Amino acid sequence: MKNKTSSTIVLSSILPMLALVLSPLSAGAQTLVNYSFSGAPGNQLETVPSSLATNLSATGISRGSGISPSASLNSINSNGWTTAASVDLNDYYGFSVTPNAGYELDLTTLAFSESRSASSIRNFQVRASTDNFATFVTISTTAVLDTSIKLQSINLTGVDVLQN
Repeated sequence: MKNKTSSTIVLSSILPMLALVLSPLSAGAQTLVNYSFSGAPGNQLETVPSSLATNLSATGISRGSGISPSASLNSINSNGWTTAASVDLNDYYGFSVTPNAGYELDLTTLAFSESRSASSIRNFQVRASTDNFATFVTISTTAVLDTSIKLQSINLTGVDVLQN
């Protein structure tokens, strides 16, 4: 049986966005995809990219089946997160970025902000996969210490599945 509570976690920002950054060999870093949550109600089914670099596609950010939409302006917000020590694979926010045929990506940074309610999760993981999560790599496990909005910047340069 799953250990569920009425906890909430929010992806939001002082400048509401989630950005994935690419570092091409010749041109320096550029933002590949940006998701703006400005004006979003929080309980939307997904948030589509607000900007996208050329020669790639990206899906909207959506939530897994284990969490429920919850209103909170300028965010994508959910409640019902499992707070047990074990990971519930249905509790997540997900999106994908795919280069067009003939192109490759070297991903360097995943930047976003987050906050949680007092009864919500205390840790989150960032995971990556190239096969729709039949297999995956855990990139980061991060403690969520309090309920303030915090900017997160996850280094992706050493993650082999996100290079080339």
